[in-house]
Amino acid sequence: PWLLDWNLNGDYDALIALDVTLVEAHTGRHVGRILHTKRKGNGLQLFDQSGQFQLRVSSTLARWTLKIEQLEPEEKELYTPR
Repeated sequence: PWLLDWNLNGDYDALIALDVTLVEAHTGRHVGRILHTKRKGNGLQLFDQSGQFQLRVSSTLARWTLKIEQLEPEEKELYTPR
């Protein structure tokens, strides 16, 4: 399991956007959209899928950060979504 920690900020509230897509690293196959927002904010997203992936990030007038952390199975059990 792994955890995506994201943060989106910007100077123009009505114009910012962030779109993050998961792509298989070896084949380039589109796995799916994992984040799409047009609002400032932050969040956590838990994934159970294993493999080697790349993130395709598209943003508009935004400052963003993404942090990925691998979790141990015991840590996953402690994670509770809000």
